[in-house]
Amino acid sequence: MKKKLSPTLQFFVIGFLIAVFINAIVSTAQIFYTKDFEFVQVVKTFVFVFIRGVLFFCSIYFVLYLLALLFHRLNRGRLFWILMIVGILSTVVTYMLFRKIFLPFTNETRTITAIAAFSVMVSLASQYQQFIHPEGLDKSLLTEG
Repeated sequence: MKKKLSPTLQFFVIGFLIAVFINAIVSTAQIFYTKDFEFVQVVKTFVFVFIRGVLFFCSIYFVLYLLALLFHRLNRGRLFWILMIVGILSTVVTYMLFRKIFLPFTNETRTITAIAAFSVMVSLASQYQQFIHPEGLDKSLLTEG
């Protein structure tokens, strides 16, 4: 029998994966926007950005998960926005602290930071309905209109 993840853990695992992939794809595209490049360079850069994203977002989403567990009694709407704000801010702080890692690839480290913050925002926002209604959407919401 397969064991299913709790809705909260599932929310954070899916959010983590979305953030990592969006960040890796968009950051790699940004790094090579104005450069001539070879396929091997793109693959190496993508892997580098992907691994850094996994490391950074793993810690960020772990903090968000702990916050969700700590404030689980809070209104889900408020908790979502607290997680969104903390997620974006912690991403900006993390990427600014480690910006030197990206200097061999680009001197636009602020752009890479903005892309990472955007990735967190998109990953959390894409799951808003699942976070607010973890048991599934009310069928009456789908038929009204």
